[in-house]
Amino acid sequence: MCMSAASIGLMITAYYIGFAIGGLCFTLPDNYGRKKSVIFGLFLATVSQTVMIFSTNYWVRFAMFGLSGLS
Repeated sequence: MCMSAASIGLMITAYYIGFAIGGLCFTLPDNYGRKKSVIFGLFLATVSQTVMIFSTNYWVRFAMFGLSGLS
């Protein structure tokens, strides 16, 4: 799929925005336990990357990059 450099850069930006939002959730392991937090992050990463592989829609990939960064 051919995309402009700006479109690809926007998807990468979505990853880092998700990464920044995920950094704000640093108290979750203390509140819910480390094991639950790690399992949730692993589940979120697996789902987002699986959907990203099979999706052809730009906005779905954009959202999945954000969730991948969040995980």
